[in-house]
Amino acid sequence: MIIAVDFDGTIVEHKYPYIGKEIPFAIKTLKKLKEERHTFTLWADY
Repeated sequence: MIIAVDFDGTIVEHKYPYIGKEIPFAIKTLKKLKEERHTFTLWADY
């Protein structure tokens, strides 16, 4: 499955133009999905 993932506010806190702190469990969850052979695309919602 291809999963579209937004960056600010989904993986990290929204701190544009800086990178915010990691949102708890976000990276862990994405890594688990990657282990299950899912792929990702970065979704930019302007």
